[in-house]
Amino acid sequence: MGWSRVANPAEFIKPGEEITVKVLRLDDDGKKIALGLKQLGADPWASVESRFVTGEVYSGRVTRLSEFGAFVELTLGIEALAHVSTFQTLSTGPKSNEWTRLAPVGAKVNVEIVSIDPVKRRIGVSMVPEGSSRAAGAEELREPEALPAHPDAPRFGASLADKLRDALDRK
Repeated sequence: MGWSRVANPAEFIKPGEEITVKVLRLDDDGKKIALGLKQLGADPWASVESRFVTGEVYSGRVTRLSEFGAFVELTLGIEALAHVSTFQTLSTGPKSNEWTRLAPVGAKVNVEIVSIDPVKRRIGVSMVPEGSSRAAGAEELREPEALPAHPDAPRFGASLADKLRDALDRK
């Protein structure tokens, strides 16, 4: 539905609300239709190399934890991974799951960009200790500028029914 994770679609769109979507594919039997909403907006990964710099410190929000690290949303649609090994220098307790207390889901954290791979859509980050001089200069979590519409986005107010009818008529 969007470039960032959408946990509850009801928070994104409301029943009865009119939206514009892109028809992604129709099954041969014509009974199933795949629709896309995010395809109408620009891909935030297209500008990731110009927006983030390796070695710089940014502020982000922890979105989820896994056994191998914490995922940090740097901006809408761009998540980075802070590998569990980057927490070992911050942790004072045993190596087990002590690190999860340093970055609970929803927490604002400071991270340094270690690597950027736009092809694989991966950003590696390292945790920066709270209160350090590097953390003081962290760039705040920011929303992307207004992203240009996707070139295939409809320019006129045709309804979903009109688009589906047209797609089926072409078959």
